Amino acid sequence: MIPLEENLKKDLIFELAKHAKYVVAVGTCASFGGFGSHPGDDIAGIGLQQHHNDKGGFLGESYTSTSGAQVINLPGCPIHPKSLEFVLNMVSRDLPIKLNKDNAPSDYFNITVHQGCTRNEHHEYKVEDSVFGEAGCMFFHLGCKGPTTHAGCNTYLWNEVNSKTRAGVPCFGCTNTVFPHPSPFFETPNIAGTPVYLPEGVDRANYLAYKDMAAEAAPQRLKTTKSEDT
Repeated sequence: MIPLEENLKKDLIFELAKHAKYVVAVGTCASFGGFGSHPGDDIAGIGLQQHHNDKGGFLGESYTSTSGAQVINLPGCPIHPKSLEFVLNMVSRDLPIKLNKDNAPSDYFNITVHQGCTRNEHHEYKVEDSVFGEAGCMFFHLGCKGPTTHAGCNTYLWNEVNSKTRAGVPCFGCTNTVFPHPSPFFETPNIAGTPVYLPEGVDRANYLAYKDMAAEAAPQRLKTTKSEDT
């Protein structure tokens, strides 16, 4: 049985949504379910209008606000303040927002964390780190989900200064529809030494062959990846 307090919260959200001109799901939990949304979780988390990759969610697939708009998703754990500023500015002036397939603003979520990453050249030449504190790419071994995560963290820097990957921390993929992922944050699930999850549209066999050739051609300046040497 769901506690009374939770029933009241759900009823309140449902009633407010019926009268709202716009509904914005702030954070990955509100957008897609987030923590507690996977099978077996006691919380049974669910997004406002989407559960992981499935449309519907708490308000239902057919829900629209009084303006005729569906829920605007702003995933992130935490969300990037610039995306919230952008959406609030647009809805306050009744301006249209172009959304992607997950109803998130395209301006912020049709790019990947990989874009703008300062470790991109290392990634292209498969100069990969296996321990923290070096300057190589963290995609192959240290759990970085930058190439498979749609967010503008390296395009719109946090506090206009930095990002996780620039600070030497792998991207956790916190804007993804299935976050948190079942694998440990600091490990990369792999098949034959290649990450299980590759960027959209990438053929695994071709990717592996390309990366092996790129590693052979990597310049020496990249192979010296210790942070104090870069």
